[in-house]
Amino acid sequence: MTPGPTDPPQSTRAAVLIPFGIVTLIWGSTWLVIRDQIAVVPPSWSISYRFLVASIAMAIYAGIKRESFKFDAHGYA
Repeated sequence: MTPGPTDPPQSTRAAVLIPFGIVTLIWGSTWLVIRDQIAVVPPSWSISYRFLVASIAMAIYAGIKRESFKFDAHGYA
């Protein structure tokens, strides 16, 4: 008999569920902003500031995690 699948450790489950919950909340709430800006903000500006906010958030995250902003050959593949 082969043993059945084992449950992942609790720390692994939390490491997956917490970021998943955060992404779900952020992604699910964007429709509120999009709905309110549709006839008020030109689409090009909307896209521009969304990418600006995302890039700032990613830079802050990379800084906190002490990640390098440089890519090696595998970073471009």
